[in-house]
Amino acid sequence: MRALVVGGGIGGLTAGIALRRAGFGVDLYERAPAIREVGAGLSLWPNALHVLDEIGVGARVRALGHAQGDGRLMTAEGRTLIEMSMSVIEEAGGAPVLMLHRASLIEALRTGFDGAVHLGHELTDVAQTGERVRATFANGATAEGDVLVGADGWRSAVRARVFPGARAEYVGYSGLRGVVARPASVTQTSESWGRGARFGLVPLVDGRLYWFACWNAPEGQVLSSAERHSRALETFRGWHAPIEDVIRSTDPAAILHDDVREIVDLPTWVHGRIALLGDAAHAMTPNLGQGGCSAIEDAYVLARCLANFPQVEDALDRYVRLRRPRVASIVRDSRAFGSFGQLENGLARRVRDAITVATKGRYGREVVLRYARTRPHELLEVTE
Repeated sequence: MRALVVGGGIGGLTAGIALRRAGFGVDLYERAPAIREVGAGLSLWPNALHVLDEIGVGARVRALGHAQGDGRLMTAEGRTLIEMSMSVIEEAGGAPVLMLHRASLIEALRTGFDGAVHLGHELTDVAQTGERVRATFANGATAEGDVLVGADGWRSAVRARVFPGARAEYVGYSGLRGVVARPASVTQTSESWGRGARFGLVPLVDGRLYWFACWNAPEGQVLSSAERHSRALETFRGWHAPIEDVIRSTDPAAILHDDVREIVDLPTWVHGRIALLGDAAHAMTPNLGQGGCSAIEDAYVLARCLANFPQVEDALDRYVRLRRPRVASIVRDSRAFGSFGQLENGLARRVRDAITVATKGRYGREVVLRYARTRPHELLEVTE
């Protein structure tokens, strides 16, 4: 069997590795002239690390990051609401929460993929005839395979051609991301909550610091590099140290800006011999750190289903049955966490903070554990 994978990001490369490990021929198509990722950090939770171990690249990935230590949830003024212990998650999940630069993960996955890679291939059309699926690209190239995997992100060209009614819905807040040299004062991960805004600090390896910020805003604001920098300084002026200094020290050209969106009105993730995974199927808010992890899980489950079912359509049906309920739950919980953190009303925020302190963050811990403790074999069990 030959698989065509469209997209050279986390989900596409993981799918390529998993499919190759299952014995399939794989051609991966990326529209960019090189496979690379820029500008941001990410967390890999135990559920994703176990999958990467299962497909043979876990050790390579772990070597490029470090375990997230204990952290804090704070107010904009610097008052600690709760201490966030990672030991409970690591013990229950059987692996750490790994923090690393997204570019490092992409490089590790690219090194681990031994299939054919075709760069500069922008998908323009897909068609199915009998037991084959055909992809056409802007450069005039075509390719045929037994199955096509759309792993090309929330702007997915594959999804646009098979599910044109699906859309990416704005959730009400916009975000910035950046990486800088880590100040000596930052020794642990933290997230701080203010009025309709949040700011996070995440130490990476090699003395770097990943920061993220989000604030409630109208949809579709286009900001230049300089405007991103000034907007961040304006939004987080007066917040506790070292937030303003971190923003000031960031090269404006290196700050990424995205409206936070979810994919809606998508009736299924498969169409004949075409399957979607990762953000192409279920772009979600980043509040649980499970976006990339879910793409990794998707890729693993899809490869196992194709290996276990001789008929492609049966395999893809099984893939959807296994993945959609879990992902729907993650999307729902992540959205709820974001709404909780983005409150603007003063009374509502005081109540929120009081509940967080009184419960010591128990609800949040239980939610993240629900997903983090999952082992690869459990992903292959129908829970309906």
